[in-house]
Amino acid sequence: MFAYDYGPTAEDAYSSRLRRAVPNWVSLREMSDLEAARRIAQDGIDIAIDLKGWTQGYRAGILAHRPALLQMQWLGFPGTMGASWIDYIIADSVTVPEGAEEAYSESIMRLPDCYQPNDRLRAVAPTPARAALGLPEDALVLAAMHQPYKITRRVFDLWMRLLKGVPDTVLWLLDAPGQVRLRLIDAARAAEVDPGRLIWAPRLPIGEHLGRLAAADLALDTFPVGAHTTASDALWAGVPQVAHCGESFASRVSASIVKAAGMPELVADTEAHYEALVLDLLADRQKLTRLRQELLAQRDRCALFDTPLFAERLVRGLEIAWARARNGQPPAHILVPE
Repeated sequence: MFAYDYGPTAEDAYSSRLRRAVPNWVSLREMSDLEAARRIAQDGIDIAIDLKGWTQGYRAGILAHRPALLQMQWLGFPGTMGASWIDYIIADSVTVPEGAEEAYSESIMRLPDCYQPNDRLRAVAPTPARAALGLPEDALVLAAMHQPYKITRRVFDLWMRLLKGVPDTVLWLLDAPGQVRLRLIDAARAAEVDPGRLIWAPRLPIGEHLGRLAAADLALDTFPVGAHTTASDALWAGVPQVAHCGESFASRVSASIVKAAGMPELVADTEAHYEALVLDLLADRQKLTRLRQELLAQRDRCALFDTPLFAERLVRGLEIAWARARNGQPPAHILVPE
């Protein structure tokens, strides 16, 4: 296994752990796209998996030179790349449901349960008292720790309806740049919601963030770009996550994650269903408590957080695709068996 790194230099515990886990770590930062592709080819790579897609800092030209016999994309870009040099997208049956194949230039490799890997060894720090987090002790805390670009006017208006409908709730948001804060505060006032019910969470190291997340009662999804890592973080912290399942890959990831956590009853397929589902949960604190208990009881054995099982299934899918390629067969949709 090789990892090819063209991102910014990072010296932290996570990067160190990755480097220890990967036998061959190769920096491509100083190489041109062609030089990088030649290096990959010289290393004899059979399957190259692009983890970046069309996101910031992507270097499309490297794999466009076709340095590997099979080339796939996974995780970084939630949708088709429309690129002739990518043979497969690694997905699942929720993110790319049956019948959606024509929307993809890639063949679909569907993993069982969820396409997103999760690390069951992630540490969760102790949960501080609510007062230390700036949260009211007796309120229902709705966590929406999303990047600001995911919070559309429509989503925020829905959240404000929830706060108006359930007066003892607060909305817990990830700290945002000043202009974002001002816009959201203005939108809350326009919705006749006290801006003091918006609580801002500063950015913290991941273990501390997971620990504080456990102080929330319920995690809220966004749309059309839904919660991805945000959803699995909430569930790992023991917080029930409501999912809104839309039509695109990016809007179906949270549904895939929540179902793989064994909580399909928390997946809504329309905006109205999503709002009604949240209101129903907020009206029944006993139900919320029971959901949290169920989540914590099954967290260590559900498919979402079974890291060894996920790895086995991923390898199985790669072996099926590789066997086709070695036999001279073109890429085709693959449903990886459980």
